[in-house]
Parts: sequence; C-alpha cells; structure tokens
Amino acid sequence: MVGGVCIAAVFLFYLLSGFGLFTLVSLSGFSRAFSPIGATVAVVLGVISVLDVLRNRDEFILAIPPSKKEQIEHYISTATLPAAVAPGVFGGLFELPCTGGIYLAILGLMSRSYTLMEGLPYLILYNFIFVLPLILIVLVVAYGLSPERANAWRVRHRRTLRLIVGLAMIAIGVVIFSGWMR
Repeated sequence: MVGGVCIAAVFLFYLLSGFGLFTLVSLSGFSRAFSPIGATVAVVLGVISVLDVLRNRDEFILAIPPSKKEQIEHYISTATLPAAVAPGVFGGLFELPCTGGIYLAILGLMSRSYTLMEGLPYLILYNFIFVLPLILIVLVVAYGLSPERANAWRVRHRRTLRLIVGLAMIAIGVVIFSGWMR
C-alpha cells in the first residue's frame, strides 16, 4: 500500500508537471522551438549518463543528491500512507531536472499536433510508462522478493541500466532532430 501511494504521488507529480509544461508550451506559441530544445537537453543528458558509466565511478552526476536521498529515506521509514506521498513528490522534484529533457521534447512534439485535451491521453500514457518500472518493483517485492535482494540487484546492474537510459535519451534526441516524429 505504501509503495502504491508513493508511486501514485510520483505519477501525479509528473502528470501535473507535464500538464503545466504542456500548457506553457502550447500557450507560448513556441511549440516548434521546444522540441529542438528538449531534444538538445535529452542528447546532452544522455551523453552525460553514458560518460558517467564510462568514468567507472560509484557516484553519478545525474542522480538524486545523497543528502536528498537521506531525506527521502526518512520519509519512507515512517511507512504511513500519508507519509508515502512525500518521497513520491520529493523523488519527482529531484528527478525532474534529469528526466525533464525528454519530457520537454515530447511535450513540444505533442503541442505541435494536439490541443491540451487531445494530448492528455498521451500524457497519461507517458507517465504510466514512466512509473511502470516502479510498479513492477513494488509488485515483485510485495509477492516475495526481499527488498534487500531487489536493492542488491539494482546496485549490481545500475551501470547497465544507466547506460541503457543514456543511450535511449540520445536516441530520442536524434529521432526528434531528424524529424521522424513530426
């Protein structure tokens, strides 16, 4: 239940952020400019992620700061349903600068073709896919895998996961730049 509330908070935080950004992009009249800006940010952040993996250090540039992780862990440790909202919001707040490039690029693309109401189902779908890994992790832990084993797997594979995410961000940026998604 606590994990579900936390995930719902992340989902709602990103959905409301996307709603606000979509509105800003649409109303500004600069929706065509937001796609290349977002694509540039996605490529830059993707390159930083890939270089982070290649540096072979334990800490990553594009990560939640350790001081904020402690704050989030504090809220998680209280394990009450209302307290589960805080890590979702804080996690979203601290992750948005890292994930915002792709989000901005996609919102820019959406605003070219859709009104806010037409784009809303896509916004909801994007955010559902964004939290899907969290949902899967909570389900796996809820149905038997210990949190310690799940975390050990995450730590053991974090370089590979970061490399995949970095390459995906670069690919999305390149796709947007090349005009495949007009």
